[in-house]
Amino acid sequence: MAPIVVGLMAAGTISVAKVAIEGWITAGLALAVFGILLARKINPAYLVGAGGVVGYFFLV
Repeated sequence: MAPIVVGLMAAGTISVAKVAIEGWITAGLALAVFGILLARKINPAYLVGAGGVVGYFFLV
């Protein structure tokens, strides 16, 4: 049952990423968040908020 859950989560993540990553700024932001999540034990909600702030200042 676990491989099914992992596959469904990966499929959802990939489909959202295809829509959200549309330029080099958003790709860099996604890679930075991924790297931070791998390197540190941090609440992802903080990274979502920080990504919103960065996106507001650089993309609007």
